[in-house]
Amino acid sequence: MKIRASIFMFKSEKNISVLAFSFFMSTFFILSCQKVLEFDEDEIEPMLVVNCMLQPDSSVSISLTRSVSALETALFFPVVKNASLSFSNGYDISTDFAFVTEFDSLYSNYYNYDGSPIFVVYERGNYVNSQIKIEPGRKYQLKVSAEGFDDVTAETEIPFMVGIDKLDTFSVKENDNFSTMNERKASLKFTDPVGDNFYRIKVENASMTVSFDPQTGEISYLNPYSYTNYITSNDPVFGYNTGTDIIDTGSGNRFGVFTDQLFDGKQYDIEFTYTTDYQNYEAQKTEFFLQIYRVSLVSLSRDYYYYLKTVDDQTSSGYDLFSDPVLIYTNIKNGTGILGGSAEDKQYVLLSDLPNSYRALLPFANDESLFDFIKKESGKRPKYY
Repeated sequence: MKIRASIFMFKSEKNISVLAFSFFMSTFFILSCQKVLEFDEDEIEPMLVVNCMLQPDSSVSISLTRSVSALETALFFPVVKNASLSFSNGYDISTDFAFVTEFDSLYSNYYNYDGSPIFVVYERGNYVNSQIKIEPGRKYQLKVSAEGFDDVTAETEIPFMVGIDKLDTFSVKENDNFSTMNERKASLKFTDPVGDNFYRIKVENASMTVSFDPQTGEISYLNPYSYTNYITSNDPVFGYNTGTDIIDTGSGNRFGVFTDQLFDGKQYDIEFTYTTDYQNYEAQKTEFFLQIYRVSLVSLSRDYYYYLKTVDDQTSSGYDLFSDPVLIYTNIKNGTGILGGSAEDKQYVLLSDLPNSYRALLPFANDESLFDFIKKESGKRPKYY
């Protein structure tokens, strides 16, 4: 700054000379930093993308698509049909997979005349076998063959479930002139088995608006929805993985993954926070909010942990062109994707300002059935019940 100040103390003729010189040097450095990179699109061959998450007592469902070039304009990965799959636990081999077609929709980059987004409906689906029983502690192998692609193989081991010893939660409300935001503080205690173990804390929300007539008290259930919450934590286990003391899973560790390297074979208590919904003051006059949260301690296979961790790392880099590239971990040989395993213990936290007189109208045996109902209905168009 001192040099720049002294330059502008010169007479105008010298100012012009200095500015011209500065412009020349800036242009020189810009041009000297350019580097031409040759890119041959023809050398990029599409490969199979396999995604399969195995859980005990669940059917085997395998997503099979093909990779998409960065120069393609596709909004989704095209489904690969008519593939041959072989799935083995080391003793028995299963090849009987049925392709189950589903249709989904997403936003396109185009809009209607009224400014509303245009949805694109696309086909997706999975190869499913409901007869295979996944067992913890076992290794499983997968082989996929499809015309036009190299055969791909993968192997993973299913972890044992680690139970939640205790879960404590309490709410902290933040109010402003228009609404209330609730934060939920949580403490989750569990006992880690001896050995290398990999974990994830997952918080899922299933909510439903209960609207009522303030004159008659008549109610109806509106707009069920569900999503996975981001969590925040000061716990060092997250910092050990991310290189920071504080993690915000909305940016740096959105999957909430960690290892047991700081507490191998010991009981451990993790504290974290997740945000519940906003509630508008005006809406409180005619609506109740029924919210139920599923807090899960997920034991991950080594492969699944590294996959989620590298996805987090790439997201955190912001795809910065000047940062070191982050390669997404894969255990799919000759392809990409992940064959992973997990086992989870879960508990439910019901949050509601619904009066007890209305609770009797909810036809659900327990919190789990209520959660499953809302999550299922959230995939449908909102309607009255």
